[in-house]
Parts: sequence; structure tokens; C-alpha cells
Amino acid sequence: MAQAFISLPDLIREDYLSCKICFELYKNPKLLPCLHTYCQHCLELLVKRNYLKCPECRMEVNVKDGIANLKTNFFINNLLDLFETKKIKDFGCTICCSSQPVIARCLDCNDFLCQSCTQGHHCSRQTRNHKVVNLNEFLDGLYDEEVRLRQEIYCQDHQREPLRFFCKTCNSAICRDCRLLVHIQHEVGSMPDEVRKKRPEVKKMIEGLDSNIMNICKQQKVVKESIEKLKASGDSIKEHITDYVNKITAHLTEQKEAALERLATFQKEQMEEYLSVMHELRSQMDKAINTKKFSQEVMDVGKDYEIMYLEKTMRNQIQELQTFKPQQLETKIPLLDIDLNEILSKLPPLFVVFSEDSKTHDLDISEEDLYSNKQPKNAVSSNSATNAPLVTTQNPQPNNSCFNPRPLRKLFCTNTFDIDVDEENDYEPKVTGIAAFPGEGGILVVDSENNEIKRFSFNGDLRRSIELTDDDNITVCSVVICGNTLACSASCYLYFLSLGGNFQHKLKMRGGQDDDYKYPITSFESEYVAVSEGTLCSISLYNTKGECLDRVRPCGYEGGRFLFIAINSLENFIVADFTMQQIVIFERSGQIIYILNSSNSILTKPFSLCVDDSDNILVVSTNEVIAFSADGENGEVLLNANNGVTKPRLVCIDSHGRLVLLHDNTRISIYEFHTGSE
Repeated sequence: MAQAFISLPDLIREDYLSCKICFELYKNPKLLPCLHTYCQHCLELLVKRNYLKCPECRMEVNVKDGIANLKTNFFINNLLDLFETKKIKDFGCTICCSSQPVIARCLDCNDFLCQSCTQGHHCSRQTRNHKVVNLNEFLDGLYDEEVRLRQEIYCQDHQREPLRFFCKTCNSAICRDCRLLVHIQHEVGSMPDEVRKKRPEVKKMIEGLDSNIMNICKQQKVVKESIEKLKASGDSIKEHITDYVNKITAHLTEQKEAALERLATFQKEQMEEYLSVMHELRSQMDKAINTKKFSQEVMDVGKDYEIMYLEKTMRNQIQELQTFKPQQLETKIPLLDIDLNEILSKLPPLFVVFSEDSKTHDLDISEEDLYSNKQPKNAVSSNSATNAPLVTTQNPQPNNSCFNPRPLRKLFCTNTFDIDVDEENDYEPKVTGIAAFPGEGGILVVDSENNEIKRFSFNGDLRRSIELTDDDNITVCSVVICGNTLACSASCYLYFLSLGGNFQHKLKMRGGQDDDYKYPITSFESEYVAVSEGTLCSISLYNTKGECLDRVRPCGYEGGRFLFIAINSLENFIVADFTMQQIVIFERSGQIIYILNSSNSILTKPFSLCVDDSDNILVVSTNEVIAFSADGENGEVLLNANNGVTKPRLVCIDSHGRLVLLHDNTRISIYEFHTGSE
């Protein structure tokens, strides 16, 4: 995995120099051990009991000595100096302070010069050898590299002396005066010499991350294959169990239900294990990629003292990643064991058995094994204590090891706030969409009445308003975060903005009869934005460049109008059909998995929906919020009027698993999940 060269202009841009918490330019940037950088003030807000969790990778950091004692990211600080220098709008001569226009900049003095001072600069004995450059060329970035080379960091004890030496004894950068005073007896070398020695070693460590990333990719592939095999095997067994039981008369109905329940429980438990491993692998992948990117940036454009300053931190992070060992995946695949020899004489026992093999790709399961009356290869004996028969021909007794019910999840409201209504200025919001920023970034609220997207903190403070000003006739509808892009649907257009709200590009979507057509949207990780296409009963997938990747329609489905949409971790689509008053769950291939409606569940009139990190489906239905299992077969009411919730409208889940609910038209409540028997 070759790393492309990172240029200085690519780094000197606002989005790179903006904090991922407050989305403003860094102020006193502090570097965490995981190599993520945030403003000192933003980090102080995250501290709980001398610890904080990185908003991006969730690494826990001990900050008992205070945020101020974390390493300052001088690499970012120096880039900020260069960025802010070029951002000044009203230039004035810093020598004579006259009203003459500025035409040049001295790279040695860091002064802006008018015509007279430029000529005087060339004539003075002290400054005639200084490099004076054209102002426009300076602002265009033609001298960024040279300015970067001239940047110095000065000693805190001797503020006029740059840090040009490295003390090996103290492992710190020092100036000339420090070398002659405090460090005179220490082993000291020049900064360039020490960097030359360290650079090959650091580069080798960075290159070593390639194999680490490749190993994680392989592990992800193994887990995905296991999930696909588990799902395919389970679906096939469901079909054959149902067909088999239907051929046997009503006496086997009880066996059928028990077998399906046992299989569903097993699949759910296995799926949770797989998803847990997948989550761990994704986390390690993100850490490895971020570490490599940051380290490469430092090595490509970092100055010598910056490399030495960060070398130990990078080394510790890389060594930690390289020693990572994923959880050992133990795979169990369900197999069907049916005795057909005596089917006409008496009721046969019905077994679902589970093979155990740590290598999923070595399982030798043929179609003949699955559906014959022989014991399948790798199957565990039905007499095994850990694999007891699911259904017997006698009166079955509950097996506590197999039927441990999961405790009901409880919701606790952590905060509630109202979106302000300004009656004097006839301002009343109409919220049609909500979404959560990653980490502690807050909540996005779509106000279609006033054509704005507002970002609130979780405490209810309004942080920013974004207006789509290119066309007064559009009406904003829905919003979602896809990687580092904010996507929103407005009338028949899909807009792509930066996380700070800066316009990037837009495209016209299909399916709308007019400009007032509503398009709910969602995203799948950072890969694409999915658009629900109403009466077409289809979904279009766009990457953040605006390219259409695919169009998906559930096979053979004759519906009414697709509305809200969600996507789970297996890339299954969950869509509310507003006209048919049902929820359709289907794969990207178009294969329908399940249709959820009032005839087979407690669902009444589905509206907004989302999925949590366990792929449970959360639905706003009439005047309550319902949680369904990932397959849609089991459901329970989470919130209703008994919890003080009236007129629920919109629901979403943030990156910490908290539920965000809009109810009573302008009220937002945040809930956390807990488990318990009470």
C-alpha cells in the first residue's frame, strides 16, 4: 500500500487545520497519544474523572496532570501561522504604517512592504541581502516551501534562540545557550544529524504498518465470509424446516416453532460475536490508517525538531498497533438433522446441530449433507451436553443454557431542549430531518420552513446555521454525514457540502414529479449516500463525488411510496413504505428479506426509522417508538406517552449509541440505553 507524497499546499487548507470537535481553526492544538489533535478547550470539555476518550478512535487517555500538559502539536501550529498570514484581508505596510498599497513581503523579516519600504529594504546595509518577494506570488503559495524552511521554534528559556540542537541525554530539543549552560556535560548533537539517524528507522516503522493493515483486511474478509455463510446456511435451514414440518400434519407444528426459535437465537448470538470482532477490526484499521497518514505527513513536511518531538509518540502508537492480535473467531454453523426413515410410522425427532470449527473456510458442508437423513460432516452429536436436541418427540423441557432471555433495554433521558420559535419575526421551524455528527459534534436539524440546516450541541446550544442560497425555490428536506462530507436533499437536488457548510457541488435526482418532491436520505459508512425515491419504490446510491454507483429496487415488490430509509452493517436496506404502511427489509441485490407490517407485528403506521450498532431497527410508529430485531421478527415499545413522549416524529442514533428523538414538533430529547430487569 504505497503512500502518495503529501504536498504542503494540501495541508495548508482550512479543513485540515480545523478541529473535528468545534469545526473552527485550532486554538492551542493538543496531541493525544493516538495522534489525533484537538483544541485544548474542546478536550477540557470531554474530561471525566481525569480521563477522556478520543472522539474519533475512542482511545481512553489519562489526563490527571491536566490537558495543558499534553503535547502541543507544533506541526499544526506552524501550519496555522502560514495559513493565517495569507488569510489577512487588509494588508498594511508594517514598516512605515502608511496608506500606500503593499506590494511585497520580506521572508527574512516577515514584514509586508509598500513601494517605498521595498526600495529602502534593498538599499539598507542590514537588509539588502534579505529575500523580498512579490505579494501576489506570496499569497498564491509560490514561496510556501521556503517560508516553511525559515520557520523556527524558539527556546522557552532563551526566547531569541532557535532550537537547533538535540540533547540525547535528556531526549529534548535545545538552543545554543542551553547547550553551553544546562546541557554542557550532556551528549548533544545537531538537529539535522539526529534527524538523519532517526529518519530511516521511523520510515521503516511506517512501512511496517502496511502488513498490519493487510492483515486486518484479511481478518475482515474472513469475518464477512463467516457472516455470509452463517446467513446463507440459516436461511436455507429455515426454508427446509418449514417445508419439512408442513408435510407432517399438525402434530409437528410445535416442533417447527421451537426449531425456528432455536435457530434464530443461535444466529443472533453468532451474529453478535461476528459483529463484535468486525467492530474491533474496523477500529484497528482506522487507527492504523490514521497513524500512517499522520506519521507520513510529519515525515514529508515536518521540520527536524518536529520529527524528533513526535518520534517517540509515533513509535509507541505504531508498536501498539503492530502487537494487536484480533479475537480468536470460533465459528459455529447450524446444520439440519432430519430422520426420514420412520416419518410415516411415528413423529421423528428434529435437530438443529452446530458444528464447531475455528477455520470457517475449511468447513466441508455439502448440500447432500444438509438435507439427507445422515449425520452431517463436522456436526456435533445430538447427545452432546452443549448441543442438546432442539425439539424432541416427547414433552420438551426448557434448557436454561439455550433459552436465556436478554433483559429488556431501558432508556434514560439525559437531556431535552427546544428549538427556538421567534413569534415576533414570524419564525416557526418545520423540522423534516435530523442527523448526528460523529463524536461529540452535536445534532444537525433540517428546518424546511426557513430553508436552513442548524447544528446544535447536545446541550441545545446553536453552533451554526447553514443556508442553501443558490436557489430561492428549493426546499431543504433531509441531511446526513458521509465521511467528511455533509449531504442534504433539497427539492429535487442532492447537495454536497463540507462539514463546515461550504458548498462543493450538487446534482439533480430522478423520481420527483416536481421540485417539491421529498427525498429522505441516509449513508452507508463513508462509502455512499442512499436516496429513497418515493413512488418509484427504489433507491439510488451516490458517492460524495456525485457519481451514481447503483440503483436498487426490491425484486417483485409492488409498493406505494418509499419514505424514510436506513442501512444496517450488512448493507441491508430498511425502508418505510408510507402508502402501504409497512417496512421492507431487502439486500443490495434486491432480494427481500422480510416485510414488517401490522399483520405480523405491533407496527401500525411507520414513519421515521434508523438502526443501532447491533442492527436493531428503531421505528417511529403512530405515537410511540418501537425497537425491532435486525430480522424484524421481534419488537418491543421503547417510548410512548408513559415516558412523557407525545407526537414523536424523527429518530436517529449517534456514534455513541445514544437515541436522538424529535417530538412535539420542536423538542429534541437524547436518551441512553441501559440493560436491566427492572
